[in-house]
Amino acid sequence: MSLSDDLSQLIQGLRHTGASGRQLQFDLLRHLTQCVQQLTSSLEEDVMLPSDNAAPDGTGEQLAEAPSEEENSVRAPESPESPGGLALGYDDDAAACEQARQVFDTRPLCEEEHVILWLDAMEVWGRPIVVCMAATIEGYRRILGFVEAPLHDAERVQHLLQGLLERGLCADRGLFCITPDVTSLTGVLQECLGTGMQQQHCQMHKRTRVVSYLSEQDGRHIRGAITRAFAVPDPKVAHAALMQIHTDLLVCNRSAARWLLRGLDRTLTLHRTGLYEQLSPSLRSTRCVAHVSKKLVRRLRDVRLWMPPDKRRACLALLLLEIESHMRRLPRAAYLPAMRSALFPSINQTNDN
Repeated sequence: MSLSDDLSQLIQGLRHTGASGRQLQFDLLRHLTQCVQQLTSSLEEDVMLPSDNAAPDGTGEQLAEAPSEEENSVRAPESPESPGGLALGYDDDAAACEQARQVFDTRPLCEEEHVILWLDAMEVWGRPIVVCMAATIEGYRRILGFVEAPLHDAERVQHLLQGLLERGLCADRGLFCITPDVTSLTGVLQECLGTGMQQQHCQMHKRTRVVSYLSEQDGRHIRGAITRAFAVPDPKVAHAALMQIHTDLLVCNRSAARWLLRGLDRTLTLHRTGLYEQLSPSLRSTRCVAHVSKKLVRRLRDVRLWMPPDKRRACLALLLLEIESHMRRLPRAAYLPAMRSALFPSINQTNDN
């Protein structure tokens, strides 16, 4: 049996022991790291290298100079799986996680003018987490808050939105809300934001839900037809193309036809601004929340479901803040003021006067 097989069996045995085994893995890793550092430092002290870094055996081969700790921090890129160089689970990270949780609970939102709101759920540890993202009028994206709940849990989603409003999220000049087609979610947004909200149903969610009722062959055809219809910038032409698809669906699957027709006008809200060609890559769907979900899952190897809810939320907050710090500005952000004026002409005219 090789050494790698022994290590694999040891790791599997520690995993089966639960939380204590996980902590033992962290302790072993920490002690091994300290041993390597001590051996390295003692080797540097004991071995006296001749001038010009010549090899001690006199062969004349050059020895590579060991990079310093500072150089290592610059040269070594962060692993995509590592949460910003942090190994969650150590006591040293408890303070950072708690501070990140406080940021999400208390960070004032009145210092920036938000114009776009994304709200969608992603799955972490097999359970849904609702994430609320926003973009400022300058196009900078922020993660405003999150809650462990499904989208149809109106009470908890409303509590999340009320907390954002209390911290300064303002809908006085209009918020363009991009969400899946969930009836209870639409009601919560209308109750919390009132007339300061225009809703865009995610076109990707709409297409996926319709195709889910169809066979593989019919699904490919309808999927392409819906994609082409949404790509038409003129709202009337796009609506006519979607209604033709609805007519075709009535023949093969009435459930799919019903889902296509449900809230259809709200999937064309961005079309009615006249800026669909410019802004559709970023604003036709909640894909940005899906990107956050993928990045988050890659960083969750050291965070486990067995953690207490408060600690689990703190760890999520720390990882989400790190993801937020790497978010890029929305492309073509210069069109956002024009989009808002088209969506909320009366609100912006009143504020300008």
